[in-house]
Amino acid sequence: MTKLIELVEELRRDLPQVEDRHDPEVEALKQQVNPHEVVSSFNQLIKEAAREEAAQEGG
Repeated sequence: MTKLIELVEELRRDLPQVEDRHDPEVEALKQQVNPHEVVSSFNQLIKEAAREEAAQEGG
C-alpha cells in the first residue's frame, strides 16, 4: 500500500496541471506498520467490543 501511495504522489508531483497540496491522511498512510501489531490491535478492539456488548446485554 505504501508503495502505491508513493507512486501516486510522485505522479501528482510530475503533472504540472495538478496543483500541489499537503494531505495529512496520505502522510499517515505512507508510514510503514508492523502487520503483527495491527492484528494485535484489532484483536484487542474486538475483545473490548465483545465485553462491552456482553455488559450491555447483562445489565
